[in-house]
Amino acid sequence: MQKVLQTIDQGINNLAYYWSFPEIMAHKKGFYKKEGIELVFHDITPSEVVSNKSEMYKDLQKEGKQDIYHAAEYVCLTRAIGNTTGKIVAISSWVKEGLNASFGLYVKPKAIKKPEELKDKAIAIEKGTGSYYTTIEDLEKFIPRDHIKLQQIGDPHLRLEALVKGEVAAASVMGPYADLAEHMGMVKIIESTRRKGTLMIARNDINAPTLSAYLKATNKAIREINVKPDEYRKFYFERFSKIIPRLAPELQKPAKQLKLTMKVPKWKEWSAYSKKDFEDIYSWMIDRKLIEAGHRYEELVDLRAFR
Repeated sequence: MQKVLQTIDQGINNLAYYWSFPEIMAHKKGFYKKEGIELVFHDITPSEVVSNKSEMYKDLQKEGKQDIYHAAEYVCLTRAIGNTTGKIVAISSWVKEGLNASFGLYVKPKAIKKPEELKDKAIAIEKGTGSYYTTIEDLEKFIPRDHIKLQQIGDPHLRLEALVKGEVAAASVMGPYADLAEHMGMVKIIESTRRKGTLMIARNDINAPTLSAYLKATNKAIREINVKPDEYRKFYFERFSKIIPRLAPELQKPAKQLKLTMKVPKWKEWSAYSKKDFEDIYSWMIDRKLIEAGHRYEELVDLRAFR
């Protein structure tokens, strides 16, 4: 084993373990150690509903519990602005059968027949996460922006619970919760058309060789998962099963039945985030007043791992 370049503190939100699944598997397989990295996991699972996940993740990085993390492209732009601790360092582009591709807006059977019927009706999302921006992007093709009524609910399982209980007309869910929604007979009223990737934010004090080694080890796990997803389903469901006790009673039995059918998402390998990709999404967000104008690619993005 190589000399340790640097210890990396990795926070894992068990309610959203699927975003960190490649890192979990890379650690389990010893890929980080082979690259000279000592990865230390921290349980950052919220004990209650978080009002704004963006603030949560920025604070965790400042506290040293989350040296590296990733999230939807939209939110990472907002989290990079004014962030003196870290910058955007890489992108995992959209891929069919990936987590980003699984986003959808679900409704109860026969309750809503077309997206236009969601005008002025409550739609479950979570602020500071991809579900907020994705829902706006998908629904604005059918409903005027001022008639899209987004309701802050929280994590995906809470959004699905709110839908099943009739507390909202629709819910934005993805990943294993989309699998669960379909298993329970919920209807995907909108197949998300988003083609946005996932961005990685890393602390500025991680040196380039360490960051490059981290990406190399993570990409190795991504390649293995993409080639043999069925072999990783056991580990993927094991993680999901830890969430089941936190689900509403009416969701627990259907959740257990997903053991053999749950989809293991694919990933694109981490690569350099281009200025064009940045400008495309930044302009989209500015036009909708979802982000402040006046920031530059060079200010928010650091590609030291690829130099």
